[in-house]
Amino acid sequence: MKRLWGELVPSKTLFLSSVFLFVLISYPVVVWSSEIWSQTYAGAGDEEAYALIETSDGGYAVTGYDMLFVKTDEYGNVEWTRPYGGQSLVATSDGGYALAGYTSRYAVPSDCQLVKIDAEGNLEWNKTYGGSSHDNAYSLVKTPDGGYALAGYTNSFGAYHFDLWLIKTDADGNMEWDRTYGGPEFDSANSLIVTSDGGFMIAGTRDHQANHVYGKFWLIKTDSEGNMLWNQTYSYQIDERAFCVIETTDGGFAVAGATGFWSNNDIFVIKTDEYGNLEWSRTYGEGVAHSIIELSDGGYVFAGGNRLIKTDADGNTVWTGTYDADTINSVIQTSDGGYALAGGLNGDFWLAKTDEYGFIPEFPSWAPLLIMVAVLAAMTAVYRYNLKKVIEN
Repeated sequence: MKRLWGELVPSKTLFLSSVFLFVLISYPVVVWSSEIWSQTYAGAGDEEAYALIETSDGGYAVTGYDMLFVKTDEYGNVEWTRPYGGQSLVATSDGGYALAGYTSRYAVPSDCQLVKIDAEGNLEWNKTYGGSSHDNAYSLVKTPDGGYALAGYTNSFGAYHFDLWLIKTDADGNMEWDRTYGGPEFDSANSLIVTSDGGFMIAGTRDHQANHVYGKFWLIKTDSEGNMLWNQTYSYQIDERAFCVIETTDGGFAVAGATGFWSNNDIFVIKTDEYGNLEWSRTYGEGVAHSIIELSDGGYVFAGGNRLIKTDADGNTVWTGTYDADTINSVIQTSDGGYALAGGLNGDFWLAKTDEYGFIPEFPSWAPLLIMVAVLAAMTAVYRYNLKKVIEN
């Protein structure tokens, strides 16, 4: 027995080494698989997520205009839902949320709507703004004074057709002032940001016809009171629509949207200087881009159709990710350097978390566990084989 026990010592060492190797291999698999995922959330009707933010607790908040707000943890597991919808979403300083949209999708009149909820999703107040016709808010920002600004369109208040509409409120949603911009065209704002000088940049579309044909990207720069400083239009083919604008680190602007005719759309992105002068423009194949972000390397990531596209600072494609979604409407960079995406899949909200290269594994959630079991089984077989050899000797 002494000889046998002595021979077993290397085998025990092999076993302990195998356990260590199993943990070494399995731990990254578990961590990696938990940090990249996709989830769907069903509501009362045909749902599609439009707005997405990362919350202070590391989770996510996502909403769409069909009356659904979803709060998740960092892995996309639902913490709570509420029957509030919106086209745009911001986190508030008290831990709650504000949502902007419109009161009715089809009925006229429809008013712009601003809803404030607390950190648990309980309604605090609900404000509407509008006139005798159809009015809509597509974009919402917090202002430096603690209030809010909304941008969209109005067909009320003497608008010739549709005018681009900017509304400024206090912290309780009471209107302080509003401005309209437009003329005989069909004008609408789709994106609003507060610029580094305290003013506003509005991106939208200036259409020549009500059926959204022969439109152009439209940028309007204002001061903090909504007074227009300059405006520029940009066209590429037959019809262009701007859906998202950001201020870039060089003081200019990047705008994402679509170019094409009717349903034949290509993703269209432009880069301008601080005065709206065009620096470059690019198209990226079929799709409509609703969201764009700038990265620390000077490049951009934007979502269009069911794709996520990474470019360099000049708009040249670096990589493209394609996903099992009908459409992607929002992308944000997460605190770990990856990306969170929100959109729609088969009539449900779709939310996904990728790594820094836009990757989501195309295998079931139980696959990492299967990999771990296979590794453990292989290591056990090796150990038993070596043990048998030791005993035989």
